[in-house]
Amino acid sequence: MKKCAGCGAEFDDTSKYCPNCGAEYGEAAPAYQPSIAEEYGWHPERTKKAEKVINSDQGMIWHRVLLFFLIVNAIWSIITGIGYMNRYRDPEWIVFFKTVKGLQTYTVFCGVAQIAIGVFAITVYNRLRRYKKEGPSSLKVMYIICIIVPMVLQVWQGRILPQSKIDRLTLLDIMKNIIMLGINSTYYARRKNLFVN
Repeated sequence: MKKCAGCGAEFDDTSKYCPNCGAEYGEAAPAYQPSIAEEYGWHPERTKKAEKVINSDQGMIWHRVLLFFLIVNAIWSIITGIGYMNRYRDPEWIVFFKTVKGLQTYTVFCGVAQIAIGVFAITVYNRLRRYKKEGPSSLKVMYIICIIVPMVLQVWQGRILPQSKIDRLTLLDIMKNIIMLGINSTYYARRKNLFVN
């Protein structure tokens, strides 16, 4: 018995043609061996896509650095928020709260805002680390929040304490967040094919 190399059907040794597919054979038909591609379901186009994803990981150093600073920023923000909330126990701050109208509400808002930003930063960290589709857009939202909240706090502080000046560190922080928003928007726009989950 011969095996057809084209379809794998068995046929008589004396037959010159495969009865199943009609392939022509001379004196001896070659033995049928299924290809590796058929055995394992190999698809070259899928392999090329996988290669692109693996090779694109080489350009993800900024992504890893950003993840590190995101988690550090989240922890720092939560600690700062807790520090704002603990001012109720400090006798000096209790005197300030009684003498300056609105300072207590301002301090509570600062603490809650810092804790909320820290928790959101952890959420963004997890989305980016797991290559979730909404990861880059969550990062943009976080930067926008980190731009708006300090501006609101500066205006609020100016209303409570008219003699206070605009804090240079706050301005630098706002400018840093604007720059990081631009850099990361461009960076993740080029890698949007990786964030598909």
